[in-house]
Amino acid sequence: WARRTEDGEREILKPDQSSWWTMYADNDLLNDDEHFAGKFRNRFRLPYDNFKQLVEECKESPFFRRWQGTDATKKPSSPIELLVLGALRYLGRG
Repeated sequence: WARRTEDGEREILKPDQSSWWTMYADNDLLNDDEHFAGKFRNRFRLPYDNFKQLVEECKESPFFRRWQGTDATKKPSSPIELLVLGALRYLGRG
Protein backbone atom coordinates (compact mmCIF):
# COMPACT_ATOMS: atom_id res chain seq x y z
CA TRP A 1 0.00 0.00 0.00
CA ALA A 2 1.04 3.57 -0.59
CA ARG A 3 -0.20 7.10 -0.20
CA ARG A 4 0.62 10.41 -1.83
CA THR A 5 2.72 12.93 0.04
CA GLU A 6 2.02 16.65 -0.09
CA ASP A 7 4.32 17.04 -3.11
CA GLY A 8 2.58 14.19 -4.96
CA GLU A 9 5.21 11.51 -4.44
CA ARG A 10 4.12 7.99 -3.55
CA GLU A 11 5.15 6.92 -0.07
CA ILE A 12 5.04 3.24 0.84
CA LEU A 13 3.07 2.53 4.01
CA LYS A 14 4.33 0.17 6.66
CA PRO A 15 1.82 -2.46 7.78
CA ASP A 16 1.25 -0.67 11.09
CA GLN A 17 0.22 2.47 9.18
CA SER A 18 -2.58 0.74 7.27
CA SER A 19 -6.25 1.46 7.84
CA TRP A 20 -6.93 -2.11 9.03
CA TRP A 21 -4.19 -1.76 11.65
CA THR A 22 -5.61 1.53 12.88
CA MET A 23 -9.27 0.47 12.85
CA TYR A 24 -9.01 -3.12 14.06
CA ALA A 25 -5.65 -4.49 15.16
CA ASP A 26 -4.63 -1.63 17.45
CA ASN A 27 -7.99 -0.30 18.60
CA ASP A 28 -9.16 -1.38 22.03
CA LEU A 29 -12.09 1.04 21.76
CA LEU A 30 -13.90 -1.71 19.86
CA ASN A 31 -14.66 -3.26 23.24
CA ASP A 32 -16.35 -0.08 24.49
CA ASP A 33 -18.49 0.92 21.52
CA GLU A 34 -21.36 -1.43 20.64
CA HIS A 35 -21.73 0.01 17.14
CA PHE A 36 -18.12 -0.64 16.14
CA ALA A 37 -18.08 -3.98 17.96
CA GLY A 38 -21.09 -5.03 15.89
CA LYS A 39 -19.40 -3.89 12.69
CA PHE A 40 -16.30 -5.89 13.58
CA ARG A 41 -18.38 -8.98 14.27
CA ASN A 42 -20.25 -8.56 10.96
CA ARG A 43 -17.08 -8.13 8.93
CA PHE A 44 -14.94 -10.81 10.54
CA ARG A 45 -17.59 -13.19 11.97
CA LEU A 46 -16.35 -13.26 15.56
CA PRO A 47 -16.25 -10.83 18.51
CA TYR A 48 -13.23 -8.59 18.96
CA ASP A 49 -12.19 -10.29 22.21
CA ASN A 50 -12.10 -13.65 20.43
CA PHE A 51 -9.98 -12.09 17.68
CA LYS A 52 -7.45 -10.85 20.24
CA GLN A 53 -7.38 -14.29 21.88
CA LEU A 54 -6.87 -15.96 18.48
CA VAL A 55 -3.97 -13.63 17.70
CA GLU A 56 -2.30 -14.47 21.02
CA GLU A 57 -2.72 -18.20 20.33
CA CYS A 58 -1.16 -17.73 16.88
CA LYS A 59 1.78 -15.84 18.35
CA GLU A 60 2.44 -18.66 20.80
CA SER A 61 1.96 -21.47 18.27
CA PRO A 62 5.03 -23.02 16.60
CA PHE A 63 3.03 -23.21 13.36
CA PHE A 64 3.14 -19.42 12.98
CA ARG A 65 6.83 -18.78 13.74
CA ARG A 66 7.45 -18.39 10.02
CA TRP A 67 5.20 -15.32 9.95
CA GLN A 68 6.74 -13.65 12.99
CA GLY A 69 10.28 -13.11 11.81
CA THR A 70 11.95 -12.12 8.59
CA ASP A 71 12.26 -13.76 5.21
CA ALA A 72 15.48 -14.72 3.39
CA THR A 73 16.05 -11.08 2.38
CA LYS A 74 15.62 -9.94 6.01
CA LYS A 75 12.33 -8.23 5.19
CA PRO A 76 10.01 -8.46 8.20
CA SER A 77 6.73 -10.26 7.72
CA SER A 78 3.42 -8.50 8.11
CA PRO A 79 2.06 -8.37 11.65
CA ILE A 80 0.22 -11.54 12.60
CA GLU A 81 -2.81 -9.40 13.51
CA LEU A 82 -3.22 -8.31 9.88
CA LEU A 83 -2.71 -11.83 8.59
CA VAL A 84 -5.41 -13.15 10.91
CA LEU A 85 -7.77 -10.31 9.95
CA GLY A 86 -7.26 -11.07 6.27
CA ALA A 87 -7.93 -14.77 6.78
CA LEU A 88 -11.07 -14.09 8.82
CA ARG A 89 -12.38 -11.62 6.27
CA TYR A 90 -11.81 -14.11 3.46
CA LEU A 91 -13.51 -16.93 5.36
CA GLY A 92 -16.37 -14.70 6.47
CA ARG A 93 -17.16 -13.50 2.96
CA GLY A 94 -17.07 -16.90 1.31
